[in-house]
Amino acid sequence: MKIGVLGAGTAGVVSILSMLEVLYDSHALPHVEITCIHDSKTPITTVGESASTAIYRMLFRLLNFDIIEDVKEIDATLRYNTKYFWEKANGNTFTVNYGYPGIHLNSEKFASFVIDKLVRSGYNLKVVDDKIESIGFKSITCEGGEYEFDYIIDSLGTPKNFNGYEVPEFVGVNSAVIYPHFQIYNEEYTSSYVHDNGWMFGVPLQHRKAFGYCYNNDYLSVDEAIDKFSELKDIEREKLRYFSWKHYYKKEAYQDNTLYLGNKLYFFEPHQAIPLHYYMMLTQEFMKAVVGGWHDLDGLLNSYHNMSMKEIQDLIALNYAGRNSMDTPFWKDKKDQAVNRLKTSETFQSWGKTKLRGGYLDFWAQDARIMDQYINGYGIDLKELITDTAD
Repeated sequence: MKIGVLGAGTAGVVSILSMLEVLYDSHALPHVEITCIHDSKTPITTVGESASTAIYRMLFRLLNFDIIEDVKEIDATLRYNTKYFWEKANGNTFTVNYGYPGIHLNSEKFASFVIDKLVRSGYNLKVVDDKIESIGFKSITCEGGEYEFDYIIDSLGTPKNFNGYEVPEFVGVNSAVIYPHFQIYNEEYTSSYVHDNGWMFGVPLQHRKAFGYCYNNDYLSVDEAIDKFSELKDIEREKLRYFSWKHYYKKEAYQDNTLYLGNKLYFFEPHQAIPLHYYMMLTQEFMKAVVGGWHDLDGLLNSYHNMSMKEIQDLIALNYAGRNSMDTPFWKDKKDQAVNRLKTSETFQSWGKTKLRGGYLDFWAQDARIMDQYINGYGIDLKELITDTAD
């Protein structure tokens, strides 16, 4: 069986690791050949990223990842929790603990490190450096030739057009100003700071910490955001980078033997690590179904994808639905929109009713213990959000 992975950024690399883990567990490694096609001239976004405990575990299992030397090589740090500095909103500083380590990644170094180590470790992986010209059914046309595959995983990022994509019902922030502070931070956690116009992330790497002032450009201009950022952090303006993004996701994650990943799920929110973790989960569902001989891949994967999109949007809304004393247009609007989202969400209402009855259950990929930490930390009153508790 031949599988082509398009793109060698973090999404493409995580999809390769995810497939190899399923193949390893099912003893099917020798029967599948994976080819990664990428254009080395295409730049990789260098923002620090947070990766979940499951992705860190795959590095250990598949690459014999060294906690000292390899961590240094990819400019990474360990991540045991996320610390929320939410005092300005509700008086709370709280921590969400994961129980096992995750990792903060330098995305530029991480992707090439994983690809190189997989090839040197003897996995059935080929790497093709070529520019992709077109994608067909089971075929990829590049400048250097044409390639045929049984399945394709598209992790190329932003599409050329948005046909077949959906815009989320709830949108929090959609812009960020990034500042790299070149100082060593002895922090084994991701930081999340609330501010008047959204929130700010902090991702510590080996020799710097990336701060990202996240906001919504319906409420602030770039210049206003930079001014507000400078009130929170002593920044050097010439080192700033800023960008905005469109929130969207594929209506159908699997079509015509192609699984779609990449930045087509661009949820940049305080829960941290959701996009990469979802790429892992979706790819593993795909690989398990292929190895298991599942005939209705479209039905299985798209049903799984649609349910995940609903629950991820609920999780994002949860960030904005708690107790908040900030009287700013952004937070007043977003809290109202978030509460409305959760009150009308079948998935969240079902979870909340069970929770209020004394049940203890997970929500999407967040286990019940982590959900408790979110609910308590954000100051959320479930009784106000759950609309019908009669049963």
